[in-house]
Formats: sequence, C-alpha cells, structure tokens
Amino acid sequence: MVPRRETGQPEGALPPPYIGSLTPGSGPTAGGTTVTITGTGLATTQTVRFGTTAVVPTIDSDSQITVTTPPQPPGTVPVVVTATGGVADDAVFTYTATPGLTGISPTTGPATGGTTVVLTGTNLAQTTGVSFGSAPAAFTAVSDTQINAIAPAHTPGPATVTVTTPGGTATGPDSYTYTYT
Repeated sequence: MVPRRETGQPEGALPPPYIGSLTPGSGPTAGGTTVTITGTGLATTQTVRFGTTAVVPTIDSDSQITVTTPPQPPGTVPVVVTATGGVADDAVFTYTATPGLTGISPTTGPATGGTTVVLTGTNLAQTTGVSFGSAPAAFTAVSDTQINAIAPAHTPGPATVTVTTPGGTATGPDSYTYTYT
C-alpha cells in the first residue's frame, strides 16, 4: 500500500504519524510499563517522549509500536511520537503513585469471612483489587486513604492483605488472622 499524501506535502513525502490509542493509558511512577501505541504512520518512528523523557520504540508495524515507560512523578504527561513524516502529539499517559498500606482494622476475624476490614494508607482511591492471601475480597475505595473490604472465607491462620492499583501493589503492615469459628 502506498502512503497517502497529505495536502500541502511534497510528492513522495510520508504522512505524519497519528496516535489512535495507548494501551494501557496509565501505569506506576516507577515506569517499566509496556505500552502499545496504535495508529498510522508509525513505521518510521524514531523516538517517543513521555513528557520530556525520550524512549526508543520497538516498531511492530506501520500501525503499532511498543515502548517501555520511563519513571515520572504522578500526573498526566503528553506522549509525543516523532517519525520521518512528522510529529504526533495527541495522546497522554497518566502516572499513578504507588499505593501504601499502613493499617488494617480489625486484624482478626472468623474463617467463614464476612468481617468488614478497614484498610488505611495512601494512594488508594484507584484500587482495582484487594486480596486476603490468594482470595480476592469485595471492597469499596472510600477515599485516597481508606478502603472498606469484606474478608473472604479462608483457612484459619494468617493471611497477607494486598491492595492493587494502577500504580502498583502494597502489602499490609500486619497479616489478617483467620480464627476457628
């Protein structure tokens, strides 16, 4: 397929790149997220910038490239693709702060589950999952500093409490202990 010529471009010039989507569109501030960028005119991409930090892309095809995000502070940054045909700057990536889990109350409950457990910490508003050991728990993110979780049924004994957000995973400072009923 011959690239189409944009109005005002000289004959034989490549069209500018276009960013259709970023998947995923967010990740942790530590960087390291593999992002797939889809669009058009990407085969000649030379650099991709997240904010002011340039990364080298892997060219998958004219319609797809992949990159690994660099570290950035929390917030949204522009994503700029520079290719032979020009620049695409119509996308953003959101860096999410790493969660912190600082408190669990109560720290014990019956093995049958059902106890409401208040989890406190930082950067919890975008929580996507809570688990007690390997068992997922129903939860409500009340605020950026509090989650209310329902302890799932579990075998008696200690279980590590884990919170997952787009910014990463946090483990509680104490285990939740399941007791015999």
